[in-house]
Parts: sequence; C-alpha cells; structure tokens
Amino acid sequence: MSFLFSLVLFTASLTPQNVTQFFVVPEQEATFVFVCDGETSDRFQWFTTDGASIGDVQAQRSGTTLMLRATLSRGYYELVHPQTGKRFGVVAIAACVGEKDPFFCMDGAISWLVRKNEPLRLDYIRIAARSGVFMLRDRLRWGQIQPRPDALDLETNAHYDAFRKNCEKFGVKVLELCHDAPDWMEKTKEKYPRDFVKTYETWSQIISRWKSTWGGMEVWNEPDISFGAELPADQYMSLFKTFAYLWKETGCDVPLTGPVVSYCHPLWLDNAAANGLLKLCDVFSFHTYAQAPEMEGLFANYQDFLKQENVPGKPIWITECGRPWKIGPERPPMEQDFLSATDIIMKGVLAKACGFEGYFPFVYPYYEERQNNFGMMSKDGTPLRSMAAYAVMIEELSKAAYVGDLKLSETESRWVLLFENPASPEDLTLVVYTRQKAGENVMTLPFAVRSARRLTGEMLPVEGNTVRYADSLIYLRAARAEVEKYRNTETWMAAIRKSRSETTLANVPAVPVVLQYRYHPDEITPSPNGYHVGKEYGKDFVLEIAATNLSDQEIRTPVVISAEDSNTRCVGPEEITIPAQSCVTFPVTVNLGLTKDTAKNFTRITLSAVDSLVLDFSARATLEQFLDTMNGVKKLEIRDPKNWIASASGKTKFSQTGDAWGVRVHFGEGDRWAYPQWNLPNDLDLSRYRGFVIRARCWDPKNQTQVRMFCYQPRGAFFTANSILQPNGEWQTVKVPFTQFTRCHAAGGDPETTLDLKKVTRISVGGNTKNETLFLEVDAVYLYE
Repeated sequence: MSFLFSLVLFTASLTPQNVTQFFVVPEQEATFVFVCDGETSDRFQWFTTDGASIGDVQAQRSGTTLMLRATLSRGYYELVHPQTGKRFGVVAIAACVGEKDPFFCMDGAISWLVRKNEPLRLDYIRIAARSGVFMLRDRLRWGQIQPRPDALDLETNAHYDAFRKNCEKFGVKVLELCHDAPDWMEKTKEKYPRDFVKTYETWSQIISRWKSTWGGMEVWNEPDISFGAELPADQYMSLFKTFAYLWKETGCDVPLTGPVVSYCHPLWLDNAAANGLLKLCDVFSFHTYAQAPEMEGLFANYQDFLKQENVPGKPIWITECGRPWKIGPERPPMEQDFLSATDIIMKGVLAKACGFEGYFPFVYPYYEERQNNFGMMSKDGTPLRSMAAYAVMIEELSKAAYVGDLKLSETESRWVLLFENPASPEDLTLVVYTRQKAGENVMTLPFAVRSARRLTGEMLPVEGNTVRYADSLIYLRAARAEVEKYRNTETWMAAIRKSRSETTLANVPAVPVVLQYRYHPDEITPSPNGYHVGKEYGKDFVLEIAATNLSDQEIRTPVVISAEDSNTRCVGPEEITIPAQSCVTFPVTVNLGLTKDTAKNFTRITLSAVDSLVLDFSARATLEQFLDTMNGVKKLEIRDPKNWIASASGKTKFSQTGDAWGVRVHFGEGDRWAYPQWNLPNDLDLSRYRGFVIRARCWDPKNQTQVRMFCYQPRGAFFTANSILQPNGEWQTVKVPFTQFTRCHAAGGDPETTLDLKKVTRISVGGNTKNETLFLEVDAVYLYE
C-alpha cells in the first residue's frame, strides 16, 4: 500500500492556475494558486535569487487546489514544491503605470511558440503590459493565412487575429513580421514571391484589419542568410519596394522596417542601400547574438553604414538580441540564468546609450533550438531571472537618456554608464557592469550613493560611498551635482549618439513600378555577395527583367541601362509599356569586362524604368587574369599537406594532387565542419595587404556546403560569414578582402577582440556541410595590396 501511495506521489503534477500571479506588488500580500493532479504534499519552500532558502510555507488545500499567500520585498524569488521538484519564478516589482518608453520591446514569437494555450497567451500579454513592454514582435506565416489565392483567414489555428486584438486591448503594440510566401505563389528560389500584384492585394486587406494593432512592420526575417535563400539584396528589395508603395498608397503610418539582417554584411548591405532601402524604410533593424563587450564594434559598423548613406539619424531597432542557456531543464541553472540575464540587459543598456530607438530581447517564451534555449520564461510559463531583470531595467531606465560614463582608472574592469531621467532630474542612474565573472565585488565611489539595486531588483545595502555586490550588473542612484565632476562624455557610445543627431536625408516616395531580376539557375549562381555568371569575362549573357505595375493606370516608360565599368556593355529595350496591375518581362544582354576597377570581384549594373534596379555580377576569370589586375601580390606556399593542421568534427585526410593541396573529411552525426589550419610565416605582416586571392574547388552536387576562410589571432577567430565558392566542382578564382571577415562567436576567445591583422598567426580554408563527406582542393593562395 505504501509503495502504491509513493508511486502516486511520484506521478502527481502541479500546475499554476495562471502565470500572471507570479508578478506581484512588493510589500503587499500575494496569493498563489495551483491545481494538483494526484496526491501531493502541501509544503512549499521559498528561495532568494541567489538560491538561498528563506523558509517553508504550508499551502491550504481545497479539493484539487493548493493556495498559499506571501508578502515579498522587491526582487526575484523561486517558489519550490519539493515533492514534485517543480520551481516557479516570482518577480516582485511594481506594475508599470503611465506612458511607456517605446524603446523597451520584446521578441514575443507567441503565435509561433505558444500554441493551443490561449489562457497562457493572454497571460503573456498581461505580463508584458504590466512590465512596461511597448511592443511584442510576432511572426505571421503568410502561407498559413492564405492557403489559396481566394482564401484569406487571419485567425487560423494559430489565432493570429485574437492575439493581435488582445494586444490592442491591453495596450501592447505588435511588430508584424511577414515571414514567408504561400506555396501557390511563384517564388524566387522558393522564398520571395514574384507576384507583387497579389502581394499588394493581400496585404492591403491585412492592413485594413490589423493596422490599429501594429507598432511596426518588418518585411521578412534575416534575408541576408538562409531565410532569404542566400540571395543578393536586390531580390529582397523588390519585395520591400512593393510594401513601400503599398504603405504610400494606403496612407499606412506604421513604421516600415528593414532589412532585419543577421550580420553586418558589407556587400549585402551596400547592394540593399543602392536599391533604395534607406530611402524607403522608416526604421533600420538588425539582429545580434554577440556578447555585450562586442557591441562597440558592431554598433559602430552599423552606424558608419548609415552615416555613409547620409542617413545617420535613421531610427534603429534591434529586433532580436539574446543570450541562451543550455537545453535540457525546464529552468536554467542559476549561474546560466544570471549570465543570460546580464548579457541581455547590458546589450540593451548599450543600445539605449547609443540612442537606438527599439530593443527586442529574444525570446519571451520557452524555446529550444539546437543546443540552446533562448527562453526568458520557463517551460511552465513562469519568469526566469532574465525576465525579472528586463522588468527591472524598464523600471530603472524608462525614458532615461545616456549622458556619459564615470571616469575610472585604466586598470578598472568595470563600465559605469550614466543616465538622466526627467522624472528625477536631481539624480543620475549609474549602471555598473563588471566585465569579469561575478563574485564578491566592492565598489567605492568618490561620492555618496543614495541607493543600490541588483540586476533582479533587490535593494543592496549602501555604506556611504561603498557598495558590495555579487552580480555582474547593478544600478546605483546618486546626486547629479556630486557625480558631474567625474563624468566623461568622450565615449564610443556618445560618439554614436552624436552621429545620430546629424542631418538625415528624408525618405523618398515609393514608385508604382517594381523591377526584379529573374535569374536562370542553370546559368547564374546567386550568393549574398552578388551573382556569379557561369561564363568567362567578355562573353555575352542575358538578363530577364520583370517589371510590375502596381498602379491602376498603364505606364509607358523609357529604359536606361548603365554599368559602373566602362568595359562592360549592356543592351536592352529603349522603352516598355506595362498594363495596369500587371507584369511584363524584357531581356538585357550583358558583356562583363575585367579591369583593375572590377578587381573587387563584382561589376555593378543599374537599370531604370520608373524604378531603379541595381545588380552586382562577377564572371569566371583565371588566376592570371586576377593577378594582372592587382598591384603587389605575395604567394603563400600552402601546397604541402604536412604544413596543415587537422581541425574538423570528422576523420580528416590530407592529400596532394599535382600542385593542389586537398582535404577530405568523413563525418558522423552532429555538426559537420572542417577548417584545417595553416601557420603563417613569423615574418609575415598581414596589415600590409588588403586581402586574399585564392584558387580552389569544392564538389557538392547537393549544394549543401559552405566554403569559408578563417583568420586566427591569439584571442579570437574571424571568418567569412558567407560562402566564398560555389560547390560545383569547378576551379574558381575569388578575391576575399579582409573587410569580409567577421568575428566567429562559436570559436570562443575574448568577446572584445577585433580583427588585428598584425596579430593573425594562422589561416583556414574549409567549410560546413550537411553531407557525410567534404572534399576541398586549394591550388593557390595570394595576398594582395
């Protein structure tokens, strides 16, 4: 009998009646109600944010319901039911009142990640509203709401309509995200729609239903990588222009947002800008999962891009920014939870300091992806420390403005950022971030501290001007007059903020014609960098250009075609006529020339017919042709396999065939990568050069291999985020400038490290693949000045 009773206890479950109950008002009695499925203990335990026990509590039982009450001070707690092992996060913080700061948003992804649980969805909206979240990002599956051309269902079993209307009810805006195209539509590489007239019609209907619920509209998600089929930016921009014209014609005043990129990819962004992105978008958005100390270089790169394009003040939203914990448990271990919370918050602090307009931590609900969990709520929907920390950040920095840093000694391992808040003009808020592992920290300041608060909201004791703390991030309050004499305004964040205050060119009106290049995959290979022609330089090839008229009037327009390289010839029609709400196609014959001006790999061609379409092309060239276009080259002696060090997730074999070095790797399960490393000569200084020219080939008939280069220095690894070769088995000569290298977070190292060519000691040529085997041959590697 006792055995059966213990078995019942073991299988019993405990479910919260709702999850809004885990956000409570400090110093007021709160009630927690659970539903039991089976016999279980009435005893619970309380723990602090540090995991220290602060006592037991006996719940009151009524049938299958357990209820307990507690009065909590400000901060984060865990309520534990020892019998079932269930842990529930509790945030004790005052509810947000008054006007919200639009900077504080979240990537909710609720239509995607919270399914078949409408009460939990509604609770998440209520919690966001209570916490001061201005906008929740959501993902709309266009193919789901329009399975047929004549069928448009905005509710579906994902309850899109109900979610948006509930957000509106509770005063939370939605950042809409068009994430795919219906299967019945003709698409480019199975991604972007080609029928822009139907796109216009469908989204006109969606605007009429949901405009009032929106705080912004993102056109696609991460189009610079696989979500955009690894296509050049012009393909994305044809879709974006359709939305821009729709916004103009419908008078939609919701910010139109793009390009939602995952990397600061110079060639992709340059082409997007050339195709009018920054003249048409209201907000520039990007994603990052880098760590807080890396933000200086990343934020500066994006700001430099905007300044270069004469729009330094273009609003910026970071619409995905997370720090995951390891998959497995329903809640992360305490140390991982603190790391996730600290990094998410500090990146938000830096974004606010730089004057960015929107920040969306990723991701609100529990979400496992590969080996990571990005959730800020537990599996049962209760808050983690990251969620508590974000609510505290909103409370501390809502409507605050960055005014500088605290001057510290050069050996200090902390940042101290200063913020002013109009609600308390006599004080400054100090955000203290410790760039070393959290521990027992003591900070003595040259002025009195009025109050100190932990990452998750608990008040810290203050001893005059000394604060003791264990977190990597805390908030202090001090008298502005006392802090002022120690304020430093010459910081990288202040420089970005100043740049953002400069004059910005106004947006230009969208036009009714949308041009799109319809490439033929048997002749042209696209990549995020541009289009690769299967023919040699000097050979003719033909472009098929589609021109869509979104207006209700016929348009007759001249066609103007030009190339930035005077050796390149382009011939097309002088004029085209496009019927109302229709699409016509026309051919353009191109012959690319190879000169020193085109040694950058790509030749830019511009076509104008009301709309302007900018395309970047490269053709096949021999190694000799490339070298002839360059001044100052140095050959690296890489052919001897004995000089290469195996570095792969599989069994590696090096070979030498003729003059070429080769590597073959056989893989098992898991990630499949191979990046053999070669030591550079000790006397070689890469800073004298601008990049590499390599001749190599890789054969993958399934086209599932990405060939990349790496540069390694003692505290970091940098790689070409996009593939540098087409895996078609043919010898290719390509130029790889150092500007294409970005930090590889997966390789570890100091997150503050930037590429320093004087410190690079090794290079790699290798790849990632989904195949069981990777085979790569390299014939030559040169450096060029």
